[in-house]
Amino acid sequence: MGEPLGKFSTFIFENGDVEKAVRFFIELGVKKENIRIFEQLKIDDVRNLREETGIQRDYKLAFLIGDLSFEAQNALLKLTEEAPEGVYFGFYRCENLLDTVYSRAQVVRFKKGFEIDGAFKEALLKKDREAIFKFLFSSRNKPDILNKLKFLINFYAEKGVPEKAEAVMSFYKDFKEFNLNETLILINVFACLEDEL
Repeated sequence: MGEPLGKFSTFIFENGDVEKAVRFFIELGVKKENIRIFEQLKIDDVRNLREETGIQRDYKLAFLIGDLSFEAQNALLKLTEEAPEGVYFGFYRCENLLDTVYSRAQVVRFKKGFEIDGAFKEALLKKDREAIFKFLFSSRNKPDILNKLKFLINFYAEKGVPEKAEAVMSFYKDFKEFNLNETLILINVFACLEDEL
């Protein structure tokens, strides 16, 4: 990121969603009850924000904003540029943000996650061998592989196939504890799933 986060009061969350942005603000010391979420920020909301940010407080406050019009963005510029201490702004839908908003903000790029709950689950349910194989081998770093293995464990446990969940759990434990070859682990996991496919 380059700049220390404490210097900024406005953040743009790329590849983010409300949940990730809320966690980010909580890590900055904002209590969850002090995070205001606006799915759609209107010009009248900006007036209310000005009033709320002008109040003295002894706690941190964050405004999390999804969609907003160009007029609302322009009305927010001064406020985001000169936000009172302990007041933060975050934009989690950044497709239509003005360049001037970007210039006043720290961009936070969340790692783009794979669609575990969607595409992978669908491939498992359809028993699509090719899609499952591609998904398993789509990443070569340990944290992503561990996440995929955790997902498989939960999937088979929920599906009522405890022996498959236990087999994947065994691979998970070994891979987490020891410095094992990623490709070899994934080949073994895929082989373990073969009789289900």
